[in-house]
Amino acid sequence: MTGNVGEPGAGLYPVRQGANEQGAWDVGCIANRLPGRGAARNERARNELEEILQCSLPAERGLALAECLEGAADGRIKAMALVGDSPNLTNGRLGNCLDALDKLDFLVVMDTFLSEAARRADVVLPRVTMAEKTGSVTNLERRVQRLEPAFQPGKGEARSELWMLRQLAQRLGVPGFDHSSAAEVMEEIARVTPVYAGVSHAALEGASSLVFTSGLDSPKPTQMLYAGRTSRGMQWPVLEGQKKGTATLYSQDFPMGRANLVAPEFRAAESVPEPDFPAWLAPGRVLLQRDRDSRIELDAGSKRNSIARTELIELNAGDGAKWSVAEGDLVRIESAQAEIAGEVRFNATLPTGVIGVTGLFGQLAVELEGSDDPNPMARTPGLDVVPARIVKDSGTQ
Repeated sequence: MTGNVGEPGAGLYPVRQGANEQGAWDVGCIANRLPGRGAARNERARNELEEILQCSLPAERGLALAECLEGAADGRIKAMALVGDSPNLTNGRLGNCLDALDKLDFLVVMDTFLSEAARRADVVLPRVTMAEKTGSVTNLERRVQRLEPAFQPGKGEARSELWMLRQLAQRLGVPGFDHSSAAEVMEEIARVTPVYAGVSHAALEGASSLVFTSGLDSPKPTQMLYAGRTSRGMQWPVLEGQKKGTATLYSQDFPMGRANLVAPEFRAAESVPEPDFPAWLAPGRVLLQRDRDSRIELDAGSKRNSIARTELIELNAGDGAKWSVAEGDLVRIESAQAEIAGEVRFNATLPTGVIGVTGLFGQLAVELEGSDDPNPMARTPGLDVVPARIVKDSGTQ
């Protein structure tokens, strides 16, 4: 409608939740899709894939993650192999996942750390960290990039998911899992997923370039000493003769024609269901706020730096009057998930019923470093809009 589709640096991007989720969709890791995102019920697409893989595929859709957990909870699913740990297993978004896993007859968990799910498993298969893996990732702009190990796996028993899945398949007598490397998996992806045709580990390696981090004005030996290779990857589809793939899609036309524009029906926002939390907390996080006073303090006990500042709790002046708080009052935001203390500042741009607070990425780094969780990044709190309330601190006028 605005003319931004088919133009360099523009277009429409689906904002997916997880890292490499675009790649997962592309290769069929979704309940109702085949590799290449063809529908599982599409007989022609299914027959073509069956011929390549020499197997038969079900025509009905599979089960999504939430449906798998529901099946475990009600006894329809008896055994499960779980790869990795997700915050959604413990944050309540998918229900009581851990109780559902407890009802399985047999649970295998492949994970780097002994997570809550792994503690419930009958068998735990130790997997290597991301820094020890070889493979590829695909981002939202269809860019496929190599994933190179930062260091080799240690001498323990940790293995990659590829190794473990191959071993399980072979011991169960399931053919088709004899890949000896991630490069071979990429070759199969290129065979069965049309948009990945032309993508391989060798091609991705050829798309890299030399970078002189010391500057071209330095002596040549110094340039080479601090030089490294970087890869911008390849954007699918990769047509014959292309080295970097297709940067811009739909510059001429659209495969299924232009979209039909439909005006959405307006629907008023639902009221907050919890009477004890009459407002919405809308948190944010930024790298820097130059207009705010902050200082770095060293904790003598932990020897860690922390950021010391008074957080600002922003709200509409009308809400301030309704909740009997004035600008400058010290208050707490309370929600079912967290508690944040700060000083009230009125902001006319905030709609009534909304509380705003903006934290710093630096403080998040401090919390991650000080966490006792073996995998704290997976437990980083999200920036979710949640019901909340304002509570005056004692002693506030």
